[in-house]
Amino acid sequence: MVEYYYGEKDALAQCMVCGTEAIGDKGVVAAHIWPRHTHGRDLEKFGLKCNFVWDPRNSLLLLRTVESSFDLLRAGFFFDGHTFNFIVLDPALMSETVHETVKFSELHEKPLRLPDNTKSKNAFPCRRLLAWHFTQALAKALANNWQTEADLAKYFSVLGAKEKVDAWLEGVSPEAKWPGVRRAGQAALLAVRKASISSDDGEGDDEV
Repeated sequence: MVEYYYGEKDALAQCMVCGTEAIGDKGVVAAHIWPRHTHGRDLEKFGLKCNFVWDPRNSLLLLRTVESSFDLLRAGFFFDGHTFNFIVLDPALMSETVHETVKFSELHEKPLRLPDNTKSKNAFPCRRLLAWHFTQALAKALANNWQTEADLAKYFSVLGAKEKVDAWLEGVSPEAKWPGVRRAGQAALLAVRKASISSDDGEGDDEV
């Protein structure tokens, strides 16, 4: 994964959220976007083979504290049409320390960082899976009452604009243009919206 992003195996990796270089128990680790314990099950819905779970594009290099928040869906990356931004969804996380004196509140809405001097061209994590992960994080935020639908309205805006959905499904790589991928991605996004509506007084289940 380090070689994919930096072009050399021995590079000292930086956290893709805060830019910190650190090693040891709290250092930078490889975070899988699509959980590796699935062994790639259901990746075909996104036009990917099951062995893609081991592909470096299914990874982020994050400080262990950030990786934990990502794995537990307490935070994720929102695609605003231009870039992916780190979004803290669990308010309790805001006051927690990421590294030394840096807190999660300082990283909220910061753009995803990629190595500036990478020797690998177009080294980028899988956008479809990053977007999918964020839908799961949104759903958990609503289920746990971390946020209200009103709080998350600006993130749901992508659900009402087909061109934004297509932006991350279609404008990434050739396999992402497979129609089945687009339908699966829209279904995943719309499911979050439907779940949030149906949980609100039990009305409006058919609205999207």
